[in-house]
Amino acid sequence: MLTATTLEFIRRIIFSAFLGALVGIEREKNNRPAGIRTYLLVTTGSCVAMIIGIYTAQGTNVDPTRIGAQVISGIGFLGAGTILKYGDNIVGLTTAAGLWVMACIGLAAGAGMYEISLITTVIIFLVLKYVPYIERRFFYRRVLFHVSIKIPDDDNPMEFITNLIKEHELEIKAIDVNMDKHKNKIITLSLLANSDVVKVEFLEKIQKIVSLESVKYS
Repeated sequence: MLTATTLEFIRRIIFSAFLGALVGIEREKNNRPAGIRTYLLVTTGSCVAMIIGIYTAQGTNVDPTRIGAQVISGIGFLGAGTILKYGDNIVGLTTAAGLWVMACIGLAAGAGMYEISLITTVIIFLVLKYVPYIERRFFYRRVLFHVSIKIPDDDNPMEFITNLIKEHELEIKAIDVNMDKHKNKIITLSLLANSDVVKVEFLEKIQKIVSLESVKYS
Protein backbone atom coordinates (compact mmCIF):
# COMPACT_ATOMS: atom_id res chain seq x y z
CA MET A 1 0.00 0.00 0.00
CA LEU A 2 1.28 3.42 -0.93
CA THR A 3 2.21 5.69 1.96
CA ALA A 4 1.04 9.30 2.26
CA THR A 5 4.56 10.48 1.43
CA THR A 6 4.71 8.34 -1.71
CA LEU A 7 1.31 9.59 -2.88
CA GLU A 8 2.46 13.18 -2.37
CA PHE A 9 5.58 12.53 -4.47
CA ILE A 10 3.44 10.97 -7.23
CA ARG A 11 1.21 14.06 -7.23
CA ARG A 12 4.29 16.23 -7.65
CA ILE A 13 5.55 14.17 -10.58
CA ILE A 14 2.17 14.26 -12.36
CA PHE A 15 1.86 17.99 -11.70
CA SER A 16 5.32 18.74 -13.11
CA ALA A 17 4.62 16.57 -16.17
CA PHE A 18 1.43 18.56 -16.78
CA LEU A 19 3.30 21.88 -16.56
CA GLY A 20 5.98 20.68 -18.99
CA ALA A 21 3.37 19.47 -21.47
CA LEU A 22 1.51 22.79 -21.25
CA VAL A 23 4.50 24.81 -22.41
CA GLY A 24 5.63 22.04 -24.79
CA ILE A 25 2.34 22.26 -26.70
CA GLU A 26 2.98 25.92 -27.47
CA ARG A 27 6.52 25.14 -28.65
CA GLU A 28 5.32 22.17 -30.75
CA LYS A 29 2.73 24.32 -32.53
CA ASN A 30 5.50 26.72 -33.57
CA ASN A 31 7.79 23.93 -34.87
CA ARG A 32 10.54 24.63 -32.35
CA PRO A 33 13.46 22.23 -31.83
CA ALA A 34 12.06 21.13 -28.46
CA GLY A 35 8.39 20.18 -28.22
CA ILE A 36 5.94 18.41 -25.92
CA ARG A 37 8.08 15.36 -25.19
CA THR A 38 11.25 17.34 -24.48
CA TYR A 39 9.61 19.84 -22.14
CA LEU A 40 7.61 17.13 -20.38
CA LEU A 41 10.72 15.02 -19.84
CA VAL A 42 12.75 17.98 -18.56
CA THR A 43 10.19 19.03 -15.94
CA THR A 44 9.40 15.46 -14.89
CA GLY A 45 13.07 14.48 -14.67
CA SER A 46 14.04 17.53 -12.65
CA CYS A 47 11.05 16.93 -10.35
CA VAL A 48 12.18 13.35 -9.72
CA ALA A 49 15.73 14.59 -9.06
CA MET A 50 14.45 16.99 -6.42
CA ILE A 51 12.28 14.27 -4.84
CA ILE A 52 15.29 11.94 -4.65
CA GLY A 53 17.29 14.69 -2.96
CA ILE A 54 14.52 15.34 -0.42
CA TYR A 55 13.89 11.64 0.25
CA THR A 56 17.53 10.65 0.71
CA ALA A 57 18.20 13.64 2.97
CA GLN A 58 15.41 12.87 5.45
CA GLY A 59 16.75 12.53 8.99
CA THR A 60 20.29 13.49 7.98
CA ASN A 61 22.37 16.62 7.75
CA VAL A 62 22.72 16.22 3.96
CA ASP A 63 21.61 19.14 1.77
CA PRO A 64 18.39 17.98 -0.01
CA THR A 65 19.05 20.34 -2.95
CA ARG A 66 22.41 18.82 -3.90
CA ILE A 67 20.93 16.61 -6.66
CA GLY A 68 18.69 19.40 -7.93
CA ALA A 69 21.72 21.67 -8.23
CA GLN A 70 23.21 19.21 -10.71
CA VAL A 71 20.07 19.48 -12.84
CA ILE A 72 20.57 23.23 -13.26
CA SER A 73 24.14 22.76 -14.49
CA GLY A 74 23.42 19.58 -16.44
CA ILE A 75 20.54 21.07 -18.44
CA GLY A 76 23.14 23.10 -20.34
CA PHE A 77 23.98 20.23 -22.69
CA LEU A 78 20.34 19.99 -23.76
CA GLY A 79 20.03 23.72 -24.29
CA ALA A 80 23.25 23.80 -26.30
CA GLY A 81 21.76 21.28 -28.72
CA THR A 82 18.92 23.65 -29.59
CA ILE A 83 21.15 26.65 -30.37
CA LEU A 84 22.05 26.92 -34.05
CA LYS A 85 24.13 29.47 -35.95
CA TYR A 86 22.98 30.67 -39.37
CA GLY A 87 25.59 33.02 -40.79
CA ASP A 88 25.78 35.94 -38.38
CA ASN A 89 22.55 34.99 -36.65
CA ILE A 90 22.03 32.69 -33.70
CA VAL A 91 18.67 30.96 -33.23
CA GLY A 92 17.38 28.68 -30.51
CA LEU A 93 18.32 30.84 -27.53
CA THR A 94 14.68 31.15 -26.47
CA THR A 95 14.25 27.38 -26.60
CA ALA A 96 17.40 26.86 -24.55
CA ALA A 97 16.26 29.40 -21.96
CA GLY A 98 12.83 27.79 -21.91
CA LEU A 99 14.29 24.36 -21.16
CA TRP A 100 16.41 25.81 -18.37
CA VAL A 101 13.51 27.58 -16.67
CA MET A 102 11.28 24.50 -17.06
CA ALA A 103 13.95 22.50 -15.24
CA CYS A 104 13.70 25.04 -12.42
CA ILE A 105 9.93 24.68 -12.44
CA GLY A 106 10.31 20.91 -12.19
CA LEU A 107 12.56 21.35 -9.17
CA ALA A 108 9.99 23.64 -7.56
CA ALA A 109 7.23 21.09 -8.16
CA GLY A 110 9.45 18.36 -6.74
CA ALA A 111 9.91 20.45 -3.60
CA GLY A 112 6.13 20.74 -3.23
CA MET A 113 5.97 24.41 -4.22
CA TYR A 114 2.79 24.02 -6.27
CA GLU A 115 1.72 27.66 -6.42
CA ILE A 116 5.19 28.92 -7.34
CA SER A 117 5.68 26.34 -10.10
CA LEU A 118 2.18 26.92 -11.53
CA ILE A 119 2.45 30.72 -11.55
CA THR A 120 5.91 30.54 -13.14
CA THR A 121 4.63 28.16 -15.83
CA VAL A 122 1.76 30.51 -16.68
CA ILE A 123 4.18 33.42 -16.97
CA ILE A 124 6.52 31.45 -19.25
CA PHE A 125 3.61 30.28 -21.40
CA LEU A 126 2.32 33.84 -21.83
CA VAL A 127 5.82 35.12 -22.64
CA LEU A 128 6.40 32.49 -25.32
CA LYS A 129 2.94 32.90 -26.85
CA TYR A 130 2.33 36.65 -26.79
CA VAL A 131 5.65 38.52 -26.54
CA PRO A 132 6.52 37.71 -30.21
CA TYR A 133 3.35 39.60 -31.27
CA ILE A 134 4.39 42.59 -29.15
CA GLU A 135 7.89 42.51 -30.66
CA ARG A 136 6.51 42.48 -34.20
CA ARG A 137 4.00 45.22 -33.38
CA PHE A 138 6.22 47.73 -31.61
CA PHE A 139 9.79 46.90 -32.61
CA TYR A 140 11.33 46.84 -36.07
CA ARG A 141 12.66 43.39 -36.63
CA ARG A 142 14.00 41.75 -39.75
CA VAL A 143 12.70 38.29 -40.55
CA LEU A 144 15.13 35.39 -40.82
CA PHE A 145 13.90 32.38 -42.78
CA HIS A 146 15.44 29.32 -44.42
CA VAL A 147 14.37 27.98 -47.80
CA SER A 148 15.37 24.64 -49.28
CA ILE A 149 14.80 24.36 -53.03
CA LYS A 150 15.29 21.42 -55.39
CA ILE A 151 16.88 22.08 -58.75
CA PRO A 152 17.09 19.31 -61.39
CA ASP A 153 20.61 18.61 -62.59
CA ASP A 154 19.78 19.75 -66.14
CA ASP A 155 18.20 23.03 -65.00
CA ASN A 156 19.88 26.25 -63.92
CA PRO A 157 17.43 28.88 -62.60
CA MET A 158 19.99 30.46 -60.26
CA GLU A 159 20.20 33.69 -62.24
CA PHE A 160 16.45 34.18 -61.86
CA ILE A 161 16.62 33.32 -58.16
CA THR A 162 19.48 35.76 -57.65
CA ASN A 163 17.55 38.52 -59.36
CA LEU A 164 14.50 37.67 -57.27
CA ILE A 165 16.57 38.01 -54.11
CA LYS A 166 17.88 41.40 -55.25
CA GLU A 167 14.39 42.54 -56.25
CA HIS A 168 13.05 41.90 -52.74
CA GLU A 169 16.21 43.32 -51.10
CA LEU A 170 16.88 40.12 -49.22
CA GLU A 171 20.18 39.56 -47.48
CA ILE A 172 21.82 36.17 -47.93
CA LYS A 173 23.16 34.95 -44.59
CA ALA A 174 24.19 31.43 -45.61
CA ILE A 175 24.05 28.99 -48.54
CA ASP A 176 24.28 25.21 -48.33
CA VAL A 177 24.32 22.94 -51.39
CA ASN A 178 23.69 19.17 -51.32
CA MET A 179 22.68 16.44 -53.77
CA ASP A 180 19.78 14.02 -53.33
CA LYS A 181 19.77 10.40 -54.51
CA HIS A 182 18.44 11.47 -57.93
CA LYS A 183 21.36 13.89 -58.39
CA ASN A 184 19.15 16.93 -57.97
CA LYS A 185 20.68 19.92 -56.25
CA ILE A 186 19.15 20.83 -52.88
CA ILE A 187 20.08 24.42 -52.11
CA THR A 188 19.28 25.81 -48.66
CA LEU A 189 19.27 29.59 -48.39
CA SER A 190 19.20 31.51 -45.11
CA LEU A 191 17.68 34.89 -45.93
CA LEU A 192 16.83 38.10 -44.09
CA ALA A 193 13.74 40.03 -45.19
CA ASN A 194 12.69 43.51 -44.14
CA SER A 195 9.19 42.29 -43.25
CA ASP A 196 6.86 39.29 -43.32
CA VAL A 197 5.13 40.75 -46.38
CA VAL A 198 8.38 40.78 -48.36
CA LYS A 199 9.11 37.21 -47.26
CA VAL A 200 5.68 35.96 -48.40
CA GLU A 201 5.97 37.74 -51.76
CA PHE A 202 9.37 36.18 -52.36
CA LEU A 203 8.13 32.67 -51.51
CA GLU A 204 5.09 33.03 -53.74
CA LYS A 205 7.26 33.97 -56.72
CA ILE A 206 10.06 31.48 -56.20
CA GLN A 207 7.76 28.46 -55.87
CA LYS A 208 6.47 29.15 -59.38
CA ILE A 209 9.85 28.24 -60.90
CA VAL A 210 11.39 25.74 -58.45
CA SER A 211 10.25 23.04 -56.06
CA LEU A 212 10.24 24.19 -52.43
CA GLU A 213 11.43 21.30 -50.29
CA SER A 214 10.98 23.14 -46.99
CA VAL A 215 10.55 26.58 -45.47
CA LYS A 216 11.56 27.28 -41.87
CA TYR A 217 11.35 30.47 -39.86
CA SER A 218 13.44 31.76 -36.96
